[in-house]
Amino acid sequence: MDTIALHQHDQYDRRSPRFLVRTVALLALSGITGVFSGILHAETPAKPAVNPVEVDYQNSVQPIFSRYCTGCHNAREPEGELSLESYADIQKGGADGPILASTAEKSRLLGVLNGTVEPAMPPEGEPRPTTEEIAVLSRWINSGSKGQSRDEKRVVTTPRLTPAEGKKPITAIAVSPDGNLLAIARYDTVQLFKQNPGEDPTANKPIHRLEGHGGKINDLRFTPSSEKLLVAGGIAGKNGEIVLWDVENGKKLKTFSGHQDTVYVAIVSDDEKTLASGSYDQKILIWDFQSGEILHTLSGHNGPIFDLAFSPDANNLVSASGDTTVKVWHVPSGRRVDTRSEPLKEQYSVAFSPDGSQFVAGGADNRLRVWKLVSRDQLRINPMLHARFGHEGAITRLRYSADGKSLVSAALDNSLKVWNMPQLSQRVVYEDQPDSIEALAIDSVGNQLVAGRMDGSLGFYPLVENLWEQENLIAHTEQDSGKRLAKGASSKATLSNRDGESKQIQEVVELEPNNSTSDANRLHPPSVAHGTIETTTAGENSDSDLFRFFSKKGQSWVLEIDAARNDSPLDSKIEILDAEGKPVTRVFLQAVRDSYFTFRGKNSNQIDDFRLHNWREMQLNQYLYANGEVVRLYHYPRGPDSGFKVYPNFGLRQCYYDTTPLSHALGEVCYIVEAHRSEKSIVPNGLPVFPINYENDDDSRRLFGSDSRLTFRAPETGEYLVRVRDVRNFSGPEYSYKLRVRPENPGFHLRFDRNLMVPPGGGRRVNMKLKRTDGFEGPVQIEVANLPEGFTITAPLSIEAGQHRATALVQASSDAAPPSDEAVKKVKVVARGMVNGKEIVEELGDLGTIKLDRQSKLDISVILDNESLESDGLPVLLVPAGKTIKCRLEVHRKNHEGIIGFGREEAAWNMPHGLYVDNIGLNGVLMPANENQRDVFITCESWVVAQERPIFFEATIDGRPTSKPMMLRVIPMKTTPLVLNNPQ
Repeated sequence: MDTIALHQHDQYDRRSPRFLVRTVALLALSGITGVFSGILHAETPAKPAVNPVEVDYQNSVQPIFSRYCTGCHNAREPEGELSLESYADIQKGGADGPILASTAEKSRLLGVLNGTVEPAMPPEGEPRPTTEEIAVLSRWINSGSKGQSRDEKRVVTTPRLTPAEGKKPITAIAVSPDGNLLAIARYDTVQLFKQNPGEDPTANKPIHRLEGHGGKINDLRFTPSSEKLLVAGGIAGKNGEIVLWDVENGKKLKTFSGHQDTVYVAIVSDDEKTLASGSYDQKILIWDFQSGEILHTLSGHNGPIFDLAFSPDANNLVSASGDTTVKVWHVPSGRRVDTRSEPLKEQYSVAFSPDGSQFVAGGADNRLRVWKLVSRDQLRINPMLHARFGHEGAITRLRYSADGKSLVSAALDNSLKVWNMPQLSQRVVYEDQPDSIEALAIDSVGNQLVAGRMDGSLGFYPLVENLWEQENLIAHTEQDSGKRLAKGASSKATLSNRDGESKQIQEVVELEPNNSTSDANRLHPPSVAHGTIETTTAGENSDSDLFRFFSKKGQSWVLEIDAARNDSPLDSKIEILDAEGKPVTRVFLQAVRDSYFTFRGKNSNQIDDFRLHNWREMQLNQYLYANGEVVRLYHYPRGPDSGFKVYPNFGLRQCYYDTTPLSHALGEVCYIVEAHRSEKSIVPNGLPVFPINYENDDDSRRLFGSDSRLTFRAPETGEYLVRVRDVRNFSGPEYSYKLRVRPENPGFHLRFDRNLMVPPGGGRRVNMKLKRTDGFEGPVQIEVANLPEGFTITAPLSIEAGQHRATALVQASSDAAPPSDEAVKKVKVVARGMVNGKEIVEELGDLGTIKLDRQSKLDISVILDNESLESDGLPVLLVPAGKTIKCRLEVHRKNHEGIIGFGREEAAWNMPHGLYVDNIGLNGVLMPANENQRDVFITCESWVVAQERPIFFEATIDGRPTSKPMMLRVIPMKTTPLVLNNPQ
């Protein structure tokens, strides 16, 4: 008894209140029946025979079970293997036998409900069967517990409600593919209207009125031929039905019955051979559309099926469910081929692109997600291409236009939007709707949207064909024309351009007062201003210095503070103001995805372990905004116990738009953002827009410490102000600074490893690092010539646009002799890059000393699938963009028997950005002591361009032996020419 009672109360705790009474009332029956089976058949004194009045099971008994019991004891999830949904189920009993006896007095059912047998059910405080209802059950048992086992209909007890006055809500809408008909469903009735161009079809009487549906209609779909209409609906908790109508004569053709609960969606494949339906009963049924035979029952969702979409070839089906997942199915076999678990809440709608290459879903988490379809007939992971915050309310409806260039979305926040596809950029936001949109259709012939609302109203909106992109969406680069500050300049500080022309730099000392716009000191850039943040007026707590200068539109200036680097206590901040002293806005950052920091916060220096909520929706190279700081995502987390790496992926983290590095707290909100030149061009999406002004506290490149640095491009010709102050509002005579205002000077400087020790028959890694100046983001080609005899270096060698590192491999042949000093000095390293249309050449001398090292402790080789392919004498590793490939590492151990490590995501050296070693966990690529082989997986992001780069592997043991190099060749996703030996 005690064990049974505890079990029942555990179930009580885990169930929601609306199922509680049903759960507990009959939960005892299956478990207690076995314990007290002897009681059910115990001998009791005979009583005089009576003539019990027969009780109708269907109308009197089943409603009691439905009201109190079937929440748990149902056919889908029968607690204790006991279902009370049908008479046949009741006769079967539960796991421990029958639950009914020959008379009510002997029945355990009545004892539990009356409280004469412990534990009494339902629990105290919950609704209980009334005395009259228990009497009905008693009479039914005494009359022989008669019922019906065939053609039994489930009974749903619902309260009687007085219908509300006014228009009934529109629950579903469909437009025929030929554009001739509009179907509108209001509760259980469908009206068919004839459409004429330029007219409101509902102004005329409907051509047909389709009635007789069993419950609320949830979905309408025309067949692709426009000759028939599918109507899906049913009664919640009872049954679902799909009715097929002939739209020409308005006659019912067929009813598809098979679901145990209301049907939310029913769709027909383009070839009109297959029907798919989804229901609240968590099942997807695949039907033969002609015969009505059920071909497959797709189980796997743990929530209601809200929407379905066929691929154009009817080979795949995508389902959106209340269990927060989107699943992909192979229709011919009925197999599930993928489950996308990125959504955070229930998914209400799903759609296939007309070309079948992508599918999109939306739901209660307010986001739109687009996946590329790759799991067409086998288990594959469909990569997510886009994820965007779509609406401020749950997304309820998604529809593609026939040409696939537009996606329309509706949400519970009464909003309606159109998106450019396939890039998923927001195009149009229609006016707020008077009520939430319950139904949505696209009339591709009439080029319009049709929206049905909960208040019963109907809306028609034009769908513009000539798509426009947001012209003011800008690239995230900061390069522009400029001049170079001469090296080794004298104390007079001259400025020289590349044609050899020089100009004196103006040097001034600030003159107080200069803390107001009217008193600003005049500068004539290029200039250097010497000043001190010191209050000169009694009562002032802080000081700021203002300088005025003139600039033409489009001119770019670099403003630098030299204070902390000269031991000044000033923690500077510089700002650009217009002539009236108002901040000048640099860019507007629109949030497209919201998140927050998880696990732990971040200090202002860290570049790794950025753990972000819902990180799987983010992509490399996207910009992350957090409390005024903007960083860029460099590398994905390596698993659940790691986070993003941000640029530059080494040293101190770099910020963008001259924002200042900050510390961030656990749980702090952050956003993925996109940049816009003008606030007027931004289409609202429900997330904030952040104006970024021309200002800086600490150098965003992390080269000047706490000193400020700012790049300013004048938006208009006119006067501008520079304000210098201490960010803490400190001041004093020792708070001195030097302000430089100079033209922007894009350029670069290359550094590399020198003095090499190379083992005979092996190689040695050479790291190349690029210092970029004044916004230069272009690629740089590196040439290493005149190596001594017997030595080679991998080529071509380049540093990609926006990146800072590359790696070369210097090899020595097995018979190489130690090179002479004269031979080593002949080595030449040259770096070349294009700056503002001109080639800049930097000659960097030699590699220092080059000597032979001792023999390596092991030999490393890489086994490829296509050993016959070669490029520049190297075997070729083919990597398609957007996919993961496999190669194999093999080692021949000479003098090392222990574990061999090869690094983590960058274990393959010199790979372009966007390629990384995958499936490695936190420990990276390891080869145990007793093994000599290891498979390595390399993933290539979909946006990586066609290119070739030499790569190699390096072991982390003593001596750091390397593999032979191979040529990595990226195959782009789209058909574009392959540019060999050129990463751009």
